[in-house]
Amino acid sequence: MRGDQVYLARGIPDHVQINNESAWEFYNGTSESWTKTLDESLPLYTWLNRSGIATMKYLPVLKRYIMCITTPTVSPFSASQFGTYLLESVSMTGPFSLITYMKEFGPENILLTFQANLSIPKLKRLTASCT
Repeated sequence: MRGDQVYLARGIPDHVQINNESAWEFYNGTSESWTKTLDESLPLYTWLNRSGIATMKYLPVLKRYIMCITTPTVSPFSASQFGTYLLESVSMTGPFSLITYMKEFGPENILLTFQANLSIPKLKRLTASCT
């Protein structure tokens, strides 16, 4: 659950193809060209020993992509406190800027996501869910 980099992949949203490695493509640094192998791909984001489970959502009201990354605070222990941080970018492929880093955000807080319905004209509160 802890690594150094976050990668972007795209595939066919089909229950048969989800486990088919040849159905996936990986971002390789340009939006015009994707690669079929992870070895030829480039990371979206790198932070040594601070990358983990990542989710990303486009928030139209902010005109930004928000990436949430959750990782164990103390490696390699995944049964202790987890740190979570948020990144933002105008592009899905970065560059990304750090919004906040919440050290020891929660015990075994392994997935942070935002609500799907965030197209409201005036954003007063941003609600996230943790599982």
